[in-house]
Amino acid sequence: MTSTKTKIASNTIYQILGRFSTSFSTLIVTAMITRFLGVKTFGEYSIVIAYLTIFYTLSDFGVNSILIREFSHDKSYAKKNFKKVLSLRIAFGLVLTSLAGIIVFFMPYSIAVKSAIYIGLPLLIFNSISKAAAVIFQSYLQYKYQAISMGAGAVFSVILIGFAVLLPIHSLALIIIATVFGSAIAPVISIYYSREYLLPDSKYIDFEYWREIVLDSLPLGISLILNTFMIQADRLLLSIMSSAESVGIYSLSYRIFELVLVLPTFIMNATFPVLVILKKNDLFKYKKSIITLIKFMVLCSIGVTVIFIAFSGIVIPFIWGREMLASATPFNILMLGSIFFFVSAPLSWIMLVEGKDKILPYIYGIGFVVNFILNVMFIPKYDYVSSAYITVITEGIIVVFLILSFYLYSRGNSMTNDVM
Repeated sequence: MTSTKTKIASNTIYQILGRFSTSFSTLIVTAMITRFLGVKTFGEYSIVIAYLTIFYTLSDFGVNSILIREFSHDKSYAKKNFKKVLSLRIAFGLVLTSLAGIIVFFMPYSIAVKSAIYIGLPLLIFNSISKAAAVIFQSYLQYKYQAISMGAGAVFSVILIGFAVLLPIHSLALIIIATVFGSAIAPVISIYYSREYLLPDSKYIDFEYWREIVLDSLPLGISLILNTFMIQADRLLLSIMSSAESVGIYSLSYRIFELVLVLPTFIMNATFPVLVILKKNDLFKYKKSIITLIKFMVLCSIGVTVIFIAFSGIVIPFIWGREMLASATPFNILMLGSIFFFVSAPLSWIMLVEGKDKILPYIYGIGFVVNFILNVMFIPKYDYVSSAYITVITEGIIVVFLILSFYLYSRGNSMTNDVM
């Protein structure tokens, strides 16, 4: 158990270091944009990033989670199929790039925002390549390589965006161009570190293998799509129903909140392959690990909530300027509901380990519908504050359904007494 804990801890640290580099770079970039170009430009920049982020997340489609479950058992299987995974990822990226380019044409955005989105479309391809390499890093707990690629990309992005911001000509397009060039380094480094799995005798195209992977990942993929729409619905609707300034204020609060949410994400990234192996080899340790994991998540959520709320009113204006102080209100609302996000992460992944992920699309479908309807109802009157409350309420509903589903599925097996 000690070696298992050590693996999880060390790889969680590597993930934190990698994410810290990107988060710190995001902090610098957002501070530069708000202080030099103002909240309106930051709002437009946030619209571009929020729009592209929807397609970033869609490119996952649950494929990595399914592949990790397979790759972690057999390294030879990974070497045989990694080229196919890489080509599948690139195919996803190309499809989503085309889809994003078509949809944005019909969105009620300004010419400047639409142009910036078109410029940023290559980011979807870069992200797809990085996701392919992430299968290897996560399957074999080699997050140090992912941390290196993320760190290098973050440094280049900050340097290039810094030049763009400081140029005499202030342009949203220049900022996105800098973002694209800065982000290109990460997938290159990721593929370099996963080159061992690019065997010369393996093939890139295998439609039958692609079909099997997509079908296996379909339940989780639909869940992730619905969850993405649910998470991004507030910002997307704000960009349509409110002002660029409101989008900027709420986007900043959610960006900071996402820094908090990397903790449960990283813990589960490192824990998931371990849980898969434990369930197969040691059921007692598997059940014990689940209990410990959920307790730890609850304690983490309480700790970070107290710390972040205590300092948000000081840190936000200090870093981003007093013009962004309004972001503290939605941020504190989101933090008060952080326990739901910390608990939903392990429950969702445990459902996948148990092979019960087919229920997830229904749960996240309910969450998306509730989130969308409430945002449409309350954004016109309460703006971004309502979006923060609705985000918390929606995640709370999801946790209730996850617990209920987990309990119902567990009643029929031996996990009932040990876990629930």
